[in-house]
Amino acid sequence: LKKILIPWKETHRFFLQYASLYSWKNTSSFDFSACSNDLNRWILSRLQHLIHVIRSSMDRYHLSDSISALIRFIDELSNWYIRRNKRVFFDENHHNIHESFHVLHHVLLTLTKLSAPFMPFLSETMYQGLTPEETNTSVHWCDYPTVNDSLIEQSLEIGMQDTIRIARMGHSLRKH
Repeated sequence: LKKILIPWKETHRFFLQYASLYSWKNTSSFDFSACSNDLNRWILSRLQHLIHVIRSSMDRYHLSDSISALIRFIDELSNWYIRRNKRVFFDENHHNIHESFHVLHHVLLTLTKLSAPFMPFLSETMYQGLTPEETNTSVHWCDYPTVNDSLIEQSLEIGMQDTIRIARMGHSLRKH
């Protein structure tokens, strides 16, 4: 449980803290297919993969596959996307800061919708923190996410998967 809840909560807190610090506001007209940052495109592609895995495993009543996919995705989000993108989030003058905030907001919002059937109360709490107060809706009233094929970049995912594998091998060698 701590593999999923603590990193997810910390990522949520990170977003809220820096979005507030920079007075970032969500605009619903953002075009995610026009992202220029490789990490943004990668996490959006991974999100599409997560949506596909969760929807297909729920259709087959294999809920454990959904939870495993959520755990992997939250690890990628917190340990790879956020950590590798911190230079963008820490510099309010960085040219990709608004794009990265839009992407992280979208990812977190979609993640709350995907996880609502498994963790209804936590998902609702996080959803309320990510949406404007005037919307006054619940995550449980939202449409369940569907895959956006235009955001899938298989070659980028494979390249990042190789990078993560190499970094983990180097880390395990340093530990021993």
